[in-house]
Amino acid sequence: MATHSDLEELKSLRAAAQRSYTKNLLTSEIEKIEAEFHRRAAQPQDAPVAPRLVAAPSRTRTKIDLYGWGQSDRFLNLYISDKLRDLKGANLPAENVTSTFTARSCLLEIKDLNGRDYFFTLPNLCEEIVSEECNHKVKSDSVVLNLRKKKAKEWVCVTATEKALKEKKKQEEDEETEKSLKSDDPQAPLMGLMKKMYSEGDDDMKRTISKAWFESQQKKNDMGADAHMGMLG
Repeated sequence: MATHSDLEELKSLRAAAQRSYTKNLLTSEIEKIEAEFHRRAAQPQDAPVAPRLVAAPSRTRTKIDLYGWGQSDRFLNLYISDKLRDLKGANLPAENVTSTFTARSCLLEIKDLNGRDYFFTLPNLCEEIVSEECNHKVKSDSVVLNLRKKKAKEWVCVTATEKALKEKKKQEEDEETEKSLKSDDPQAPLMGLMKKMYSEGDDDMKRTISKAWFESQQKKNDMGADAHMGMLG
């Protein structure tokens, strides 16, 4: 396909030609090239083809509910391992695991772990934390969220909902204990106290109280049986 440079060169050759035959040949070629230029100019220009956008495949987003926790004077530690057993071999980029904190909440997001996205969130912590001093640590099969406590004290639970339920339960137990103290039944105060101790005690305390309660009931039943036999005799 001839170009404008070719056309100009042919015109230069025609101007320099001495013989009529040569000039006629060059003129004929020049006219053919000019006609081709006019034809191409008259054709509509093809619209530019827009690049085809390929939508990224959507990934399933799964919520993680289970977690463990522990604490020190300064930090509350949340251990998230549910559904994360594949972390060890996934070799996720660091930017695929992110954490966000506010004064009363935390959010962990894990992206593209074997084609899935995961998230864990607690939106209502029972105490305040220092968000800018919180962080996360990725391990082979889990992620640990380290929450910096605003006040160095022991947390009785993790969420405000749990705290409210504990306080409600304690209030009900206190009311029951107070009611038993005012009862005419001489055993009522002792029973109320034992229930309170059982509710608030550790596992050893609960086993001790359960054993004492069982032995007391057995003794009461044995005494009742002896009295019944005495009446029959």
